[in-house]
Amino acid sequence: MAPHLATSQHLRIAHMNASKVSFTANQIARVAECSSRTIYGRRSRKGCRTSPTPVGRPRSVTPRMLDALRAHLVEAPDLYLEEMVLFLWNKFEVRVTTYSFVFVDESGCDKRAGLRRTGWSPLGVTPVQVSRFKREKRYQILPAYTQDGIIFVRVYQGSTTATVYEEFIEQLLPIMNPWPQRNSVLVMDNASIHHSARIKQMCHDAGVRLVYLPPYSPDLNPIEEFLKSLYQAQMAQL
Repeated sequence: MAPHLATSQHLRIAHMNASKVSFTANQIARVAECSSRTIYGRRSRKGCRTSPTPVGRPRSVTPRMLDALRAHLVEAPDLYLEEMVLFLWNKFEVRVTTYSFVFVDESGCDKRAGLRRTGWSPLGVTPVQVSRFKREKRYQILPAYTQDGIIFVRVYQGSTTATVYEEFIEQLLPIMNPWPQRNSVLVMDNASIHHSARIKQMCHDAGVRLVYLPPYSPDLNPIEEFLKSLYQAQMAQL
């Protein structure tokens, strides 16, 4: 346990904290002959917290812009995301592009995927291929696809459960950014396991916008093209 401070030290600390001059914790610690940690602790107990040093890249949307958007949403609460983007662009020239989107989807295969279902032969002759049927281990892939390519992927054996999917999203979110920065909108299909309260809460806490695609609309998810190409490449190697 740290030693107790003398009365004179307490008086020096109190005097400098009450001064109109803003002294840093290190400056007060040098004068009071104690550690800066002691000063931080006293300020924390008295509710005098200093603003934390921001980390990461600067936000493209400032607090002033957010206040303007919130005020606009009071008047028009039914705006779509695209309309909010347009509002920010018209008022502050903040542009949101396709680089904001992160698409996720799951897919799986086993060695049976490599069985070729068509072949070539002379006219009138049925092509024959003899294969040994064997139940193989099935593997799943969960990628996160962006304008720059894959930014995160998980490959595992078995099936995709709600727990597995939630863990994947939990690992993905730290790589993303708060809306409306680059990689700040998470897009997924309308599967039931994607609609968990935990996923929605994690996205909300990370400042990431969550968008669900309409049912039966794989054409709206560009990750489907990536998975198709990956599937074809895998089949060629089996």
